[in-house]
Amino acid sequence: MDTTAPIPTVDDSHIVASPERKNSLDNYLQHRPTRDSLVNKNILPPTTAAPAIQAHQMELQKSMRADTLNEKISHRPSPDTLLKSGVLANDPRIPSDDEA
Repeated sequence: MDTTAPIPTVDDSHIVASPERKNSLDNYLQHRPTRDSLVNKNILPPTTAAPAIQAHQMELQKSMRADTLNEKISHRPSPDTLLKSGVLANDPRIPSDDEA
């Protein structure tokens, strides 16, 4: 009994592409959206930096936003200060420090 599997044959005939398929890349490139339209749709970032440093630029912007928010939060008044000045009303559902 022969236990070797038959070797599959490979079809060497060439695949004939239709003219539409051959020209699909050319058609795509002719109708490719402009960079400005991609920026307007928020697909590309509105930057003129070189692509090699865009990731670093994005990280820097993110870090700067975080620093700005942390600075603003550090100057935010405490809830006790807001209660004393009348900006916040005392909520009876929240236990005070005396009750806790």
